[in-house]
Amino acid sequence: MLSILSAAEKTVPVYVVNSAVKLDGKLLEECWQKQTPEANFSDDTGKKLPLATQVMTARSNSAVYFAAKCAIPENENFRAWAVPANQGRGMGKDDCVIFTLFPGSERDAYYAFYVNGNGAVWTEYRSQGGWVSTEVFLSDVRARAYRDPKKKVWSCELIVPFANLAYTHIPGNIWGWNAARLPRFIPGRFSLLAGKLFLPDARKDISGFDLDFARLMLEIGKPKVVSQVNKKHKIRVNVANRSGKKSAFRLQTAFLPSQKISMATNIVLAPGESKVVELIPKVAIPDGNYQFRVVARENKSRDILRTNTFPLTIAYTPWKCTLKNPAYRSSIFASDPEPRIEVEVQSLVKGKTVAQLQSPNGKVLAVKSVVNNGLIVFDAAKLAVGEYNIAITGPVIDGKKSETALKVKKLAYQKGEVWRDSEGFLRKDGKRIFVISEWNDVPLQDTNATQMWGTSKVMPLNRMSIAFRLASSRFRKTYLQKHERLSPEAEKQAGMIIKDQRQLDHLLLWQLSDEPESNSNGVKLRVFEDMYKLLSELDPYHPVAIGSFTVRGMKDYIKCYDINFLHPYPDPILNIPRSCFSKVVEFMDAWEVLQKSRGGQAPVMLYLLQGFNYGDLISNQRVPSYDELRTQTIMSLIAGGQGIMFYNRNAKFYPDLALGTPAIARELRILEPVMTESNIQDPAMKCPARPFHWMVKKHNGELWIFAGSFDEKTLNAQMLIPELGSRKLHVFGENRTVEVKDGKFTDTFKNFDTHIYTTDAVIADAINFAAVEAEIEKCYRKRQKKGNLAFQRHENEKLQVTSSSSKFYRARRTRNSALWHVTDGAFDLGERMYFEAAAPGTGSEYLEIKFHKAVTANEVVIYPLNDSLCDYTVEVLENGKWKVAARAINASGKIHTHKFAEVTTDTFRIKASKSRKAMSIIEVEIYKK
Repeated sequence: MLSILSAAEKTVPVYVVNSAVKLDGKLLEECWQKQTPEANFSDDTGKKLPLATQVMTARSNSAVYFAAKCAIPENENFRAWAVPANQGRGMGKDDCVIFTLFPGSERDAYYAFYVNGNGAVWTEYRSQGGWVSTEVFLSDVRARAYRDPKKKVWSCELIVPFANLAYTHIPGNIWGWNAARLPRFIPGRFSLLAGKLFLPDARKDISGFDLDFARLMLEIGKPKVVSQVNKKHKIRVNVANRSGKKSAFRLQTAFLPSQKISMATNIVLAPGESKVVELIPKVAIPDGNYQFRVVARENKSRDILRTNTFPLTIAYTPWKCTLKNPAYRSSIFASDPEPRIEVEVQSLVKGKTVAQLQSPNGKVLAVKSVVNNGLIVFDAAKLAVGEYNIAITGPVIDGKKSETALKVKKLAYQKGEVWRDSEGFLRKDGKRIFVISEWNDVPLQDTNATQMWGTSKVMPLNRMSIAFRLASSRFRKTYLQKHERLSPEAEKQAGMIIKDQRQLDHLLLWQLSDEPESNSNGVKLRVFEDMYKLLSELDPYHPVAIGSFTVRGMKDYIKCYDINFLHPYPDPILNIPRSCFSKVVEFMDAWEVLQKSRGGQAPVMLYLLQGFNYGDLISNQRVPSYDELRTQTIMSLIAGGQGIMFYNRNAKFYPDLALGTPAIARELRILEPVMTESNIQDPAMKCPARPFHWMVKKHNGELWIFAGSFDEKTLNAQMLIPELGSRKLHVFGENRTVEVKDGKFTDTFKNFDTHIYTTDAVIADAINFAAVEAEIEKCYRKRQKKGNLAFQRHENEKLQVTSSSSKFYRARRTRNSALWHVTDGAFDLGERMYFEAAAPGTGSEYLEIKFHKAVTANEVVIYPLNDSLCDYTVEVLENGKWKVAARAINASGKIHTHKFAEVTTDTFRIKASKSRKAMSIIEVEIYKK
């Protein structure tokens, strides 16, 4: 799928490198000498960059290359950081260039590479339509720069190996790129696409990436060290094949900086298969901190398929005791129906391990033991409130008796206490709960939890509350930013807030941060870890949540949360249903790996469903459809999610949100009692291999099967649940049934389809998805007045709106963002959902509407805001010149209708020569009557 902007341009073939590129910044190679550089840089006002700047791109079979040559003004001195300063943000104060790379055609997963005149390189991962960014480490991305001693010019080269990039799907033949220069000598950002850089459509498309990218669809997990006898270790590495075909490769590893300790093994993975690979060094590795490099090479060609470098700590641990239960915060809650203490013993040395359960005053209450490896269990039902010590002694190792101690708390009962049980379910007062929460501008009726910013002691409709005060930008900027650790003042202020709200019966959880990994957050990881520790100590009765928009953030901030509001935000592309859903799959797969690695200590996922239109901020996007929002929801539940948070903005303007999200909340309310049931894990049940996923539950004697294909390809899936026998299955919400014979049934899954099957005939028809879709369609039709040529449901669907200026143009917003709402048929006013000029009364204010194809019209209807329009003209573009079609003098009123002789054109303009206030328009309609 080509982006809207670049589809109008010619897609050019990428230059293919046939000889080696020496990365020295001098640009002497054939691939640079034989290319015609791109050099047309301008800012978002159309102002041309007055400094000569040239950029190029090329590819080999293993990497993408970028190059730039930048002139320096005669009266200026060269200056650049030797390394990226302040996590790269200092590079914006250098004279630097930025290259963006879109791997494949999807717009929501791309990279930005900052390179300065010293060859320092800093990399961002841009997500959520380019609106949010986070620093990302790509181990083999390198840049070199060269400063010509005879000329006022510097140049650079950048290499981005294909094996270093993360892919959520197999990229196609067409990729995208863009380049910008941030010259410290001139204010502004100048790019190849008129100042557009971090936008979903800010890409120049290049073809010629007809390589076998399926073989690169490997995932390498963070290595884990497992101690062995004789002070040796095993290194366990999880590798996964995310492609649809068999993969055979050699995994090579090395400890850096020295590569003397290296290991390698051959691996074969079936499509979708993941495997834990054990690597055993031939020699003992001294304790210490290392960089562990992992490279996957294809067996025949020896090409690098995937590479990454991880920090790895070696610490010989021949005997280890782990608290398996209580699994949550080492705390036993009074509302736990089956309280117990379980200690897992893992020993490389034969012998007995003895554990003493000691009371708060040191009295031995019970003694249990295990020989070699095993589980030690204590009954905790009759324990009094207090902190207990588990003193553990093990076998003799290196002449010394091994000893350790674990701490367990028995908490007094607090009304409304919330905790996580060993199966990963949230419990409130001991009863499992399924969270249907919201963080919306318009409340939903069927949610059971909502945000609380202040100190409200009462929540509406008996809902649970999510405390947001610690996550507010005011608290973050005042107390958390610019600190390496939690400061005494921050601890004091946070403590006051926690003590004020921790006794609320309706409190569900604390929201610590949304998107802490974002570059705009500005808070160090250690500060958030300190905040989590403080919260856990001052309020052990309520979990702590963050929201991650990247897989890396989900992993890096694992010590900062009990609950994660994951939100991959698959970028909605015009006319492509469920676009970018491979990104949802990436997140769900990563969450599954995290759950397995954490075991009983695994956190809870509450999927954050982003219902809004980034086009209202950065232009050229659409709102997710009801189907896309619902499909994400069910995918997250199948992947183990314990609830949802609706995050809607400007919902009343979008029928998919105004009608669709209440329907999803209503559906979840119906499913709520089912979702708190344990998953049935019966080896007799069978389903297709990945990318198919499912879960089975039973409620009130009725079976429920949640199933989905996590792939865009059509799959005919056969499922076997012997207990079904030949009972009829009803497909929830779809008004159909499927036949079952001997426990087997088959259904079709297209493009990330999800289906819910149940034997409960009564509940199966409690909601009708087709009826919801019909109501949404009816709302759109009502907005589209008969004959209105200018109506469009989504931005850029049939026309583009621009203006002379916009009051709502701010930092990080684009000049034309949200202007398209003058053609959406919605007359309710909302935040920035109309046009208002920035500079009133200048006599040069205008609003321009450009159709993708010429239309024939003879009437324009304008709906001004606050009677702002006074003297103006309605103009059309003919043969490159503006022609006045209608004129208004001293106009007033809420509706201005202009009839004129029939014209055929693709561009209309409303130009004000006099306004009573800033020129403001709610809606524009164009007719042929």
